[in-house]
Amino acid sequence: MKKIIVLIILTITIHSIQAQNKVTFIIKDKADNDILFGANCILKNTTIGTSSDENGICEFNNIPNGEQTFEFSYIGFESVEKTYTFPLKDKQPIVIYLTENAELETVTVFSTRTRNRIKEIPTKIEVLGNEEVIEETAINPGNISKLLGETSGIQVQQTSAISGNVSFRIQGLPGKYTQLIKDGFPLYGGFSSGLSLLQIPPLDLKQVEIIKGSASTLYGSDAIAGIVNLISKKPKEKPEFSVMLNQTNRGGNDISTFFSGKNEKFGATLVASINSQKTKDIGNNGFSDIPEYNRAVI
Repeated sequence: MKKIIVLIILTITIHSIQAQNKVTFIIKDKADNDILFGANCILKNTTIGTSSDENGICEFNNIPNGEQTFEFSYIGFESVEKTYTFPLKDKQPIVIYLTENAELETVTVFSTRTRNRIKEIPTKIEVLGNEEVIEETAINPGNISKLLGETSGIQVQQTSAISGNVSFRIQGLPGKYTQLIKDGFPLYGGFSSGLSLLQIPPLDLKQVEIIKGSASTLYGSDAIAGIVNLISKKPKEKPEFSVMLNQTNRGGNDISTFFSGKNEKFGATLVASINSQKTKDIGNNGFSDIPEYNRAVI
């Protein structure tokens, strides 16, 4: 009895091993015999498929006995179907030739035109929120140069070692091509290339909106590089009052105050700051690295 069971197991094992067929195909162009890399090879009526490698080879394993149909396709070539009976007598790779399709399928391109105003077209705007404004204000309460200098794509550079003037560049263009506006209005004229950053205390800022790229169609020729829009805090019914004192180890002193309030009909805000800086020669080379200035803003 045991011998019979062993014979049955051996017979089943030999039969299953024989059913594990393997076949290799090489996909080529029939016209010039070139290898076709990335051709699709599929065993029909199954989920088994592969693509030819850089040598044009695609392999199939575990193919059951009997007739099996394979489909070969490649972009720009006619598909080919081949049927083989397994197990194969010849174990050598089978070369499949594909013929280039003389006519590709028709490609139709549609386009539409809509009438939109330029001011209604969406524009990408980067926003520095209230939390970022508060954080940078604590570092440099005297002006907004530090706030803008931490923004990617904006470069703040000092233009004068005597007065400490700074300007900022957007996308590498000089400051005169960047429009600096307040609540949507260009109140600072050409200040963006000079004193503007040093004259704007950040205490009354709610957020900063930055548009990089040409916006001259809406804001004039001064906005070729981009726009920096300073959004002010709006007065609330509950009065707000804040004072910020700052002193640096380089001889800088800043005193800034902010007040806002609102009644039934009117609202008002008041910002005042006094900033001073002593001359500092950090490198001890006879040249001032930090210029002296005294400034008051209301």
